Amino acid sequence: MSEHGLNPNVSTSEVSALTHATPEVAEQQVSPAETLPEASGQSPAEQPTVEATTTEHAPSSEGAALTPQEMPAPPPASFEQPVVPDSGVQPPPATTSEPKPFEKIELPPEPEDKPIPVVVTDELLAQLQGIMERGEAITVHVVQRVRGGLRVQYQGIKMFLPASQFYLKKRPSEQELKQLEGKDIPVHIAEITKDEAGRITFIVSRRKLLRDEFYSRFKVGDIVEGTVTAVQEFGLFVDLGGFEGLVHISRVAHRPPANLAELYKPGDVVRAQIVEIKPEEDRISLSIKALEPSPWQTVAERYHPGNRYVGIVRRLAPFGAFVELEPGIEGLVRLRELSWTRRITNPAEILKEGQQVEVVVLAVEPEKERIELSLRQTTDNPWPRLAAKYPPGFHTTGIVRQISSAGVLLTVGGEVDAFMPRSHMRTVMKGKRIPYHPGDIVAITVFEVDPENESFIVEPRVEPEEELFGPPRDSAKQSSGNKPAEQRQSNPTKITLGELLSEEERRRLFGNTE
Repeated sequence: MSEHGLNPNVSTSEVSALTHATPEVAEQQVSPAETLPEASGQSPAEQPTVEATTTEHAPSSEGAALTPQEMPAPPPASFEQPVVPDSGVQPPPATTSEPKPFEKIELPPEPEDKPIPVVVTDELLAQLQGIMERGEAITVHVVQRVRGGLRVQYQGIKMFLPASQFYLKKRPSEQELKQLEGKDIPVHIAEITKDEAGRITFIVSRRKLLRDEFYSRFKVGDIVEGTVTAVQEFGLFVDLGGFEGLVHISRVAHRPPANLAELYKPGDVVRAQIVEIKPEEDRISLSIKALEPSPWQTVAERYHPGNRYVGIVRRLAPFGAFVELEPGIEGLVRLRELSWTRRITNPAEILKEGQQVEVVVLAVEPEKERIELSLRQTTDNPWPRLAAKYPPGFHTTGIVRQISSAGVLLTVGGEVDAFMPRSHMRTVMKGKRIPYHPGDIVAITVFEVDPENESFIVEPRVEPEEELFGPPRDSAKQSSGNKPAEQRQSNPTKITLGELLSEEERRRLFGNTE
């Protein structure tokens, strides 16, 4: 090897040819590209071109040759995959999830069935208002269940159907609301409002349509089947397909049960007969006992007016008492038939539930399932005796029981109630105020006793001078009370109007004052 590090086997002419060759020639001679395709398995077009490098200070000694170990190493290849023998299979090109620069990205197409918003013009709004005013029905499409009701559409216009207007009952179940999604239903336009921002709201209802349809299907006398929705003390509520009817406790059975909750519960299915329909009040009355054999069909054969029977007080009402004569047969004792001489305002004053009493039958009406009873007629009528005992003008006392705007109710002799009208109390009235209180003992005079009408009228008892000149003042009473008896005597020269009357006139006006 020469001093320049050249192989002595390479001649000077070969080195000169290498250093002065054109780039194409140098590439073909020096570049290892001719062997790389076979080693890497890639075509020459895919391999990077490695340009040959030459030195400007080539050795000038002749005969020097470069050995393979002394040849300059080629620059490294610009790929990372290891060189493997050619298998004849081309590997797939590398893919990446990120789009390349200026790569076209395909967006998903918009649905073709997306509804186009409908603009409510003044003409369309006027048309809908006319439909609402005429009460005409329209068909809407139920879109979906929303809070408070259903979202519906009419010709692309969004409307709202409240849950309270969805069914005959005001609180339909979630299942009843959702089962109409995607269906068409008839409704009425109930309300159209427009806010300050110009937004228009449409409220629709189907309750009136269902109500009219319901009442057109049923009539009095029809036998229906329904589900018990609630059990109350006064009866049962039964669902008849969206509308609730009432079975009053008196119509549950011929002998009303003491506790309905022991016989029925919500969810029970019952059969009943429609006995009354009032569409204006949304009321339907039902009867379960109407479907059972009635003991009232033969009641007239067992109970006769004027006869006495023993019964049990079952219920007390503001207007009287119900007395059971036999299971399923009850009669009514009204307030006026409770006592001959007392003015009863509440049957609890003399009766209690469960009490056994003797009554007299007044009337029997099997077709109305009604029997009129009397408690007082089990005793003799005392009014003829009272008329003789208390003649007009008779002086006695009474205990104030009740005070009303019409007058005062008193009990006389502990046996009869008498009435003191307000018009008969002018001599004792203090302005417009009645000067008595319940429990006061009042001196009275009998004004009239009418046995036929069972009336006993009294009035305040006053002294003759008080009747003519009014009661003395409280101050006068107090001042006269401090004077001796002889000084309290009236002036003998004073003549009163009463002294000018005859004894017969005084007796007629003032009664027997002795």
